[in-house]
Amino acid sequence: MATTDFTSRTRSRVAAVGALLLGAGALLLPRWTAMLLGFDYVLGLAGQRVGESLERNSVTFLSLSGIKAVMATIEGSTVGVGFHLQIGDLIQPAYDYVDFVWHAFLYALGVLGLYKLVMETGILELGFPLLGIGLLLWGAGALGGGAVPTRWGRRIAGLALAVAYLLPASLLLADQVSARYLVPLEQKTAQQIETTREPLRRAAERMSGLREKISILEPGKSVDAVTGEARAIAEEATRAIWDQLEAFLVYVLILLVELLLLPFLSAFLIYRGISLALRAPAD
Repeated sequence: MATTDFTSRTRSRVAAVGALLLGAGALLLPRWTAMLLGFDYVLGLAGQRVGESLERNSVTFLSLSGIKAVMATIEGSTVGVGFHLQIGDLIQPAYDYVDFVWHAFLYALGVLGLYKLVMETGILELGFPLLGIGLLLWGAGALGGGAVPTRWGRRIAGLALAVAYLLPASLLLADQVSARYLVPLEQKTAQQIETTREPLRRAAERMSGLREKISILEPGKSVDAVTGEARAIAEEATRAIWDQLEAFLVYVLILLVELLLLPFLSAFLIYRGISLALRAPAD
């Protein structure tokens, strides 16, 4: 029994000395400690995944921007000689929906850009000096038998690891789930959205050609014909949007899950794991 207690105390002292040495290194040489603990690898991998996601979603955003531009052209069209036929009211609901989806994409790209910015500024490396402080308190408390320094050292160390690793690790975990379940559906939906551009382009070309169909010699008949065709064009453009209503909605939901829900859920799970590993309560 005495041998077991001696072995346990020896291991505790060795761990405390190791914590002091690593803490001093993290405080005085944070860059070296970051390389030693694989921080650069994790950060680089996470940055690569965010860059790929940003590029993938930017392609769809450009496609959606083209759709929005064509819809805006049709929505603002007027035709007439001595009269004006306003087309906007006919396709306003569809245009408003496209505008909503466009803004959702814009915010999503902003979130991705924010992730990338935080990882590239070096602010996450501030966790290593903080880790050094936590480990020094932890080691000193363990050697001196102080419960309070030990407890606070564990808490500070847990916070430091969260500062340094939580964002890149949570993004990597979210990326693994997304690649398995969301990206195939995302690519399929992006193709469906892309197919909307062609009918809208044709509708815009037909709308721009209406002015040439108004006859000065027979204005009454030509006005009726132009009015009917303009409404048909507006209905065609609206139908092209509503036919892909589900695709637009699904892509927005994918962005919500991929960029917000999964990273925050992953961050929570990782933080809980850090807290349990250090035996520190998650305050």
